[in-house]
Amino acid sequence: MEALAALSLAANVMQVVQFAAQIITTGNEIFQTGSTSHNAEIELVSADLKVLNDNLKGFARPDSLVQGPLTQDYQVRIPTLTCWNYSLSRAIGFERSSR
Repeated sequence: MEALAALSLAANVMQVVQFAAQIITTGNEIFQTGSTSHNAEIELVSADLKVLNDNLKGFARPDSLVQGPLTQDYQVRIPTLTCWNYSLSRAIGFERSSR
């Protein structure tokens, strides 16, 4: 039983060392660049999605001052936008969570 306890202790020590190394590496990356590479990627994707959202709004309703239902021409565009949006979300890996 003592051998198992020693192995467990060694595994726990290795886990703590690995975690500390990961914290130091991430802290150093934040110190040098200002953020982690993962955060930088998320910022880029967020900016791209904001531009895409603005483009989609302009495509569906070019004049934002006009209120009320969409004209027939714009009603035809909506299914195209929906299909395109679905394809895009699949391409970037967004999956709807099942409930």
